[in-house]
Amino acid sequence: MTQLPLTFSAEVSAAKAKGQPIVALESTIITHGMPYPQNLEVAREVEAVVRASGAIPATIAVMAGRIHIGLDDAQLQTLAETPPEEVMKLSRADLSACLVQGRTGATTVAATMICAALAGIRVFATGGIGGVHRGAESSFDISADLQELSLTPVWWWLRARRRSSICPKRSKCWKRSACRSSPSVRTPCPLSGRAIRASPHRCAWMMPRRSPPRPKCAGPSD
Repeated sequence: MTQLPLTFSAEVSAAKAKGQPIVALESTIITHGMPYPQNLEVAREVEAVVRASGAIPATIAVMAGRIHIGLDDAQLQTLAETPPEEVMKLSRADLSACLVQGRTGATTVAATMICAALAGIRVFATGGIGGVHRGAESSFDISADLQELSLTPVWWWLRARRRSSICPKRSKCWKRSACRSSPSVRTPCPLSGRAIRASPHRCAWMMPRRSPPRPKCAGPSD
């Protein structure tokens, strides 16, 4: 069997060995979401929030043709300083090409879930996902994030709102057709946009408002 091109940071490797909870994080927000140095500040803050909750953050990116599961601070800074035109924005369709060419790439929701699953990480947190775009009935513009949610065995936690270009009704219908449940913890309308509580696009079911049990990452023997 061909060995997977995975490189674990020292922090993530230690967490896996001890069975500590690990949370995967995407990297496109660093390279394509914000300018430097704001992108670096946000990346550090997000990792700090994960650590404060008792888990270990694993920011995922492709660097020099290898999938890095967890980045140290120097790697975070390098990624943040790299011009976006020099970094591939990776989804399922682009991941293999980036690896073969030995390039640097930042992972979207879809690519992050794929890499997290390969690394044995079961929980992924993000600020937003793609969906069915407005006008998709003629453009067929549907984010690969939605399909990945039905393909990859990783739990995802969404903290922010949908993008304004996304149609919440069509996105909700697509997810139900793909047999992907979308429970909500704090709001009944996770895909609604600004008028959250007034939206008719409500979540199928609500989870109780208490802290969920912390997930354990896959150990070395898993």
